[in-house]
Amino acid sequence: MTKHFSRRLAIFAVAGALAAPQAFAAAPRAVPSESYADTRAHVENLISQYLWAFDTQDDEALASLFAPDGEVVMKGADIPTPMVFHGHEKIRSFVDMMRKRTKMPPHAELQFSPNIHLTANLVLTVDGNRASSKIYWFTVRRGNNVDQITLPNPNPSFFASLGRYEQEYVKQNGKWMFKRVTIAEMNRDTVAPPVTAAPGASTQP
Repeated sequence: MTKHFSRRLAIFAVAGALAAPQAFAAAPRAVPSESYADTRAHVENLISQYLWAFDTQDDEALASLFAPDGEVVMKGADIPTPMVFHGHEKIRSFVDMMRKRTKMPPHAELQFSPNIHLTANLVLTVDGNRASSKIYWFTVRRGNNVDQITLPNPNPSFFASLGRYEQEYVKQNGKWMFKRVTIAEMNRDTVAPPVTAAPGASTQP
């Protein structure tokens, strides 16, 4: 082996050693996938933001929770054909329609919402950057009162409506948003048939 060849080999070895750390540094790091628990926490917070915006009739806040092509679908109760509100502008009009339906003042005039939504029994399915859920909802309507604690209340709060949400979510730019919210309201005049004991069953407590 000549001295010239040995010198070239040494130069290549030094150059390779210097380049190796840069190659490792430039390699992209794997981003760990979000856990189911983290996704559920984000979705539950998204639902809570939706309920607050809905109850205070804040159309801008509610629309901002949806993807640009997101939509609200209303069905059930006295709605013969599902109503679809597609895109942010239509979603804002949906809030205005609900304000008129519930005879609520604009949200800026509200100190406390007279219409309060509550939810229960969230079942969430996650598939990568998409998810879906079903959840019960019901509303409590506040009466015209000034102080429910220290003064008699001539118009107490009452149970107003009941139904279920079917919701679809999408994660865009690292943020979970609604893709579709389907509001299915139970008919107010629905009466369950009387429960009768099965043949041979005991009716004694």
